[in-house]
Amino acid sequence: MSPDGRDAPSCTLVSLNLRRGAPGRHWPALAELLQEVEPDIVCLQEANGWGDDLIRLCAAEADLGMRGVLAPSGSGFHTALLYRPGRARLVRWETRYAQQTLHGFGIGVLELPGIETPLAVVSAHLTPYSAAAAAQEAQVIASRLRRASPLGVLAGDVNYPGLGDPTPDWSRVPDHDRVARCLPRDSDTVPWRANPLVGATLRTAGLCDVAAHLADSTGDATLRAPTSRGGMRVDQVHITRGAQATGYRLLDTAEHSDHQGLVVNLDLSPRPESATSTR
Repeated sequence: MSPDGRDAPSCTLVSLNLRRGAPGRHWPALAELLQEVEPDIVCLQEANGWGDDLIRLCAAEADLGMRGVLAPSGSGFHTALLYRPGRARLVRWETRYAQQTLHGFGIGVLELPGIETPLAVVSAHLTPYSAAAAAQEAQVIASRLRRASPLGVLAGDVNYPGLGDPTPDWSRVPDHDRVARCLPRDSDTVPWRANPLVGATLRTAGLCDVAAHLADSTGDATLRAPTSRGGMRVDQVHITRGAQATGYRLLDTAEHSDHQGLVVNLDLSPRPESATSTR
């Protein structure tokens, strides 16, 4: 509860990579998982084919009881933002810089009950082909997010391991992923090491990696569990100082996606600037 005895303003957010649009039987199965969570906000990546005529987006709205917007994408790997009427109201949707990233993005500014400051949310999908290019995309996206509101969430498939995550077995990572996600080597005897550039860029933007922070503060290393192939936690939720994460868990997508979903519970109660980002 808040200091005045009222229920603290809160929000449940899910981030999910659909794996090329979740065609056929995959979307109904994923929609059922989302219905069980009853999130206030959903960030989707790889909404392939959803931009052709918006029929898929409209169907998702009906399935989930939510409203949604789709970001433009030059690659066709659209990102989408869905929000629950009555729990959130979209007051601004910015896509003017979407073309500066491979898969595009949009910044949604939402009004939620119980908080005066609007919440800015972005469903992010960074390029998988270069850590340097992904870091540049992260700079653009984080800059627009921070300009939109001091209270913000970046959620999605960032495609690179989180800072401080366990070292994966690089021999099991496909060559095309390893070349993008590792630091350059000048000799075959030099061990493979994850490139920290994307994570460091997001930290520099004043964003806190929810899973990493909760793992470190609680001592529960399982919160850093991999979310996709190759044994890496490439799906992440990052929040600004004004938000607190009170829960984080994976959503088991079984064979319906090659990524696990993320479920994050947020406390959005007003707090001093010096307050920590998560608890």
